[in-house]
Amino acid sequence: MAADLYSDTMQSILTFNRSLRKYSKCFQSEQISGRQLATLRYLLENDQTTVGALSRYLFISESSTSEQLSRLESKGLVKRTRSPDDKRIVTVSIMAAGKKLANRIPMGGIVLLRERMRNLPEKDLQSVKNVLTLLNSLLENQA
Repeated sequence: MAADLYSDTMQSILTFNRSLRKYSKCFQSEQISGRQLATLRYLLENDQTTVGALSRYLFISESSTSEQLSRLESKGLVKRTRSPDDKRIVTVSIMAAGKKLANRIPMGGIVLLRERMRNLPEKDLQSVKNVLTLLNSLLENQA
């Protein structure tokens, strides 16, 4: 019985991983990363935002967010604007080409998970968090 449970669990993990890889192939031809696509999707929903708010959404540092934005800006997909009142504040907005690209790529992968997990009951969300914490701990010390 335990061997069956182990096999079923490993199959579920591999299926999940395969789904993420399959989705990433949907936009590889666009030469855009999953994180860059998540940025465009966020800007579609929020019109404009600050670098800080975007970094919190992406769970990365502001400097890493700025690097992502530089790549998107060089492709003409987003625009950064400094606040005239406070030069420390940078506002990010999506350009027409960015909107077109984000709308062309079907929602899936982590972006879809973000959307659907918002609506999970707290109990289910806690269960997911507990399982992921356990899986992460199993992968630690894999040097």
